[in-house]
Amino acid sequence: MATLVVQADAPCTLFVNGREAAQLPKGITEVKVSPGQSLVSCSSSEEKVAVFEGELEAKSGQNSVLRISLAARVADIRSTRAAALEREAQVRREAEAREAQVRREAQAREEARVAEARRRADAAAAQAAAEAKAACERREPGVMQRGASSGVLRHCGTGLEWAARDSERPVDWWEAQSFCRELGSGWRLPSDKQLRSLQGHYPKSPCPGQSGECAVSNLFQLSGTWFWSSRPVRDEKGNFLGQAYVIPTHYGGMGEAHVDVRYPRALCIRTDGGREADEADRGITQLAAQETAACERGELSSMQSGSGSGRLRQCATGLEWTGRDNDGDVDWVEAQAYCRGLGEGWGLPTADQLLSLRDEKLRPNRCGTIIHDNGCRVNSRFRLSTGRFWSSERNGPAQAWRVDLYDGGRFSFPIEFRGHMRALCVRRP
Repeated sequence: MATLVVQADAPCTLFVNGREAAQLPKGITEVKVSPGQSLVSCSSSEEKVAVFEGELEAKSGQNSVLRISLAARVADIRSTRAAALEREAQVRREAEAREAQVRREAQAREEARVAEARRRADAAAAQAAAEAKAACERREPGVMQRGASSGVLRHCGTGLEWAARDSERPVDWWEAQSFCRELGSGWRLPSDKQLRSLQGHYPKSPCPGQSGECAVSNLFQLSGTWFWSSRPVRDEKGNFLGQAYVIPTHYGGMGEAHVDVRYPRALCIRTDGGREADEADRGITQLAAQETAACERGELSSMQSGSGSGRLRQCATGLEWTGRDNDGDVDWVEAQAYCRGLGEGWGLPTADQLLSLRDEKLRPNRCGTIIHDNGCRVNSRFRLSTGRFWSSERNGPAQAWRVDLYDGGRFSFPIEFRGHMRALCVRRP
């Protein structure tokens, strides 16, 4: 064997002829190698890419000296790496600075845009307020101002106060009047003339469920486009016909609706009474008087209030009816169970009892969603979701009689049939 004396200025791994010979520390180290010509290399332990390469001839029994210089190469590599890292950091700092500048400029533009939009909105609001004030002073049609309390508007032309919101749901004429009275003293349904006084040209309100705008002030917050007036519809003799005038807000005009129809909404006005209020009260009083007279005459279709809320007493028979049906499709067994569940004495009516509700002299009413040429001719106090009802009478073991209040017919159906079949309940005296 030969002795190789290695003097290294940095720690490295010594390879002789491609095979690892030793791990060399910094300094002088003796390594035993085979004699002869050899290729040697030493890879830095600190930087693997720093490699020393050379040749030597080791003689048996003699020492051979090998000097390995790696420290300068390691220093160069580290210096180059540090410079590269610094360049990367500088590039990153410059990119971040540019991004920050872009963000600052974008924020400045957005702030300027918002400020300009606010300035324009304030200017538009000021102009609109000035125009509204001028229009109010000129008493232009339909111009409103905010009232003395929250949710109240003042009509510039009349000085009357209006509720800014409507009932927010469809109501019948009776419910509309109750809704307004519950707002407090002086609140009531407006007349048709007062409702039409809201229609003008400046500024307009969005029209719920319609394209375009409604012809009322944008200070109103409306959920619909048709509204009850306090004015009842009368015939040429002055008799109250069970209808009232309704006014649309999405176009000019006027319509009529049965007082039990739930389509229009209630928009309320505060007044000290007057002719319109008296007319509405007279209409209610007259309708009650007409119903009392019908009761006294023993008309089968005439009704009076029953023993509880929503209950109706049939004047001619004394039968007490639910003012509403069950509002859902049921078979015959389910219909019976529904009526029995109302309490003692309640049950399904006979076919004749159901037919006694129908009167050809009554105006055709719409019952639910099924439209029939003859209408549903029953007392307007009923709130029916259809015109087809189960009777209590069977027709054999598997069928029962159904009465059609649309045309006055009676039909036999399987007791398990449910299509458009409802329960209207009665309590016998």
